Order: sequence, then structure tokens, then C-alpha cells
Amino acid sequence: MFFPEKMLRVGIAIEPQQSDAVLEAIGKTGLLHIDKREHRLKSESETNRVNTLRSFVQKYMATLEIEPDRRAVVSVSDLADLLDQTENTLVVIGAKIDEISIQLKDSEQESERFDKAGRVKTALAPVVDLQRLSAGLTYLNMRVAMVTMEATELLRLAMKQKGLLVVDRPLFEQTNAVAVFFEEEDAIEVGRAFNTVKAVEISDEYFSDQAFALHRQAEEQLQRDKKAMADEFRAQLQNIENSLDALHAFEEARTALREVNDKLLLEGWVPQKSAKTSALT
Repeated sequence: MFFPEKMLRVGIAIEPQQSDAVLEAIGKTGLLHIDKREHRLKSESETNRVNTLRSFVQKYMATLEIEPDRRAVVSVSDLADLLDQTENTLVVIGAKIDEISIQLKDSEQESERFDKAGRVKTALAPVVDLQRLSAGLTYLNMRVAMVTMEATELLRLAMKQKGLLVVDRPLFEQTNAVAVFFEEEDAIEVGRAFNTVKAVEISDEYFSDQAFALHRQAEEQLQRDKKAMADEFRAQLQNIENSLDALHAFEEARTALREVNDKLLLEGWVPQKSAKTSALT
């Protein structure tokens, strides 16, 4: 059975000129759970700035698959200077990570296209060799797509009226792989028919084994580049995240302060078993 830890409510009176130092010292103990019911948002600008920077660094770490490292102890003194330094660092690092992030997304989309092409090629293999035809057709054009089974019949009827050849095979539930063969003069009609049935078309280049091999090579190199970038920036990003997490907690504590008799009062809860030995009480 789980027994929740008993907590003791405390109030801490702080001299205004010492508030930042005291808040930082309290934060390092990790004992006080601040009462957040009455946030004053005295530092709303700084809070928003910290939160924005946190979202950026977390995005960059996710892109490079970098895990947080909470072991570092950071100081929150000279808040403005620390935020300025963090912004400048993230601008430099972020430009490089954003570039590889775009490349990774493009590569992922290419992989999805090759995967669809592979499925369609396998489905149509008993009737046509898409790889050979995509590279060797001279007098005919070919368009290949994934089409719902219901729409396949509509496409077949439309193409039959033009005397065009249509081949199709089941791809997966309620979806067919379809190939249409036509001369250049019928290209516009075929395009209209594909649009009408909302065909998911696959470009001929994705049926090439050579093109797929080149894509895999580029993908593997991109993963190596990503790993190298993660190794280069891991410690820096982890330290920045720790600093911003500390600043976030610091700003939350600031907003929880309220003025009482010329002092600032911070209220919250501490574990009862720690209260006897803690300087907080």
C-alpha cells in the first residue's frame, strides 16, 4: 500500500534585497513545494522568455535524441546575462540542428515513398514488372497509383472509354495498386481521371532498386551526421536545459512571493521528516 509522505506547511519571510539569493538557496535544497495558488506574475516577461528558450532546447535535444542530465548544479545569478548567453548559444547551435532536422524529415518522407512503391511493385509483380517498365518504356507512358477498390472500377471504366490499358491488384484492405498505360495524347485525360478518383500516385523513380540503394546510403550518412552532431552538442544542450529548468523554478518562486509588513513571504510545504533538520523552518 502507498502511504503519502506527511507534509508541513511553512511560511518564509525574506528581506526584499536578499530575495533572489534566498530563493536560489531554497531551490538548491529541493525540499520546499511552493504554494502556487496566488501567483503575482511579477516577472512575466522573464518567465515567458525562459519558457520559450526551454521549448527550443527541448526540441533540439529531441531532434538529436539527447537524454536530459539532471546531475549538474547551476546558479541563477545574473538572470539577464544568463538568458542573453543562452539565446546567443542557441542561435548558433539551433541553425545547425534545424538544417539537419529538415534533412531528416525529407529523408523520412523519401523512405515512406520508397516503402509505398515497394508495396505497389510487389502487388503488381504477377502482371507487370514496374522496375523494368519505369526505365524502359519508349512509346507508351505509365502512371501508377494506390486507389480505393470502389474508385478502381470508376477509373477502369473511364480508361476503357479511351481504349487504355489498366491493370490492378489488391494492395491491402479496400485499396488496389493500379497501373495505367497510355500515349502522350491521352495524358491530360489520365491526369483528370486520377484527380477524380483521388489516386495516390507514385513516381516512376521510386520503383528503381538503384535509386533505393542511393537513398539508403544517403540515409545512413545522415544518421552518422546526426550522431556526430549529438556528440558535439550533448553536454552543452544538457547544461543549457539544466540552467533553464533552474530559471523556470526560480521564476515560479518569484511569482509566488507576496508582500507582508515590508517583507516578502514565500509559502509552501516541506516533508515533515525533513522539517526538524531543515533551515527552512
